[in-house]
Amino acid sequence: MAPVVDETDDGWHGTMAVNATGRRAALEHAPHRIRINAICPVTPLRRRAEPEEISSAVAFLASDEAIHITGAELAVDGGYLAR
Repeated sequence: MAPVVDETDDGWHGTMAVNATGRRAALEHAPHRIRINAICPVTPLRRRAEPEEISSAVAFLASDEAIHITGAELAVDGGYLAR
């Protein structure tokens, strides 16, 4: 029997599962000073994001400037979520 595929699914459910897993891992590892965050690169700007645009967000989250950020989802989305 073939698996059932929901052709109306836009990936939202999978994204939510990944984000929930990341938040859970962040809580589990926080006592060990391990930070876990997610970068959410969605781009409605009619072009793909340049690697530098994504890597800047990664560098920020990995820096000491983000020392108190864990379990976060950082949208690097060109304003997609602002709609």
